[in-house]
Amino acid sequence: MKRKKSIAFILQLIVFFILVFQSYYKLSAQADFKAIFSTLHLEPWGRIVIGFLELIIALLLILPRAHFLGMLLSIGMITSVLIAHLFILGPEVDQQKGNLLVNALVIFFSNIIYFSLYQSKLDRFISGLKKGKIQLFLRVKPKNKHKKKTLENQ
Repeated sequence: MKRKKSIAFILQLIVFFILVFQSYYKLSAQADFKAIFSTLHLEPWGRIVIGFLELIIALLLILPRAHFLGMLLSIGMITSVLIAHLFILGPEVDQQKGNLLVNALVIFFSNIIYFSLYQSKLDRFISGLKKGKIQLFLRVKPKNKHKKKTLENQ
């Protein structure tokens, strides 16, 4: 169990650091990112919004009760990045020489490994979606049956 948590924590840190650095470059309007978002016709607002979203996702990754949500959001976001790189931008963009695509693949496979470690939690989340009951942040403790019986007896 400790090994599983350690691996999951390392994966979270990898995704966290990549997202923080990528959001910094997007929000500081680096020339490469301005060119990328101009190609996607999303400059400047798309770059700014996506930079903030990456920062929010990164912050969720370091919160103990929100890291699962952070990993879910990061795999959704990174899938769109991979699609953009593979079908619109190409693997090598400006002077990055494939570094952005490699970062996206690292995040994607870190998520895949993370969700394979927490398969049961992912299954519970999906079944909760089907039932319309989602618990992402709060852990609801089951009611104590002993206390319920004592209240009924009185």
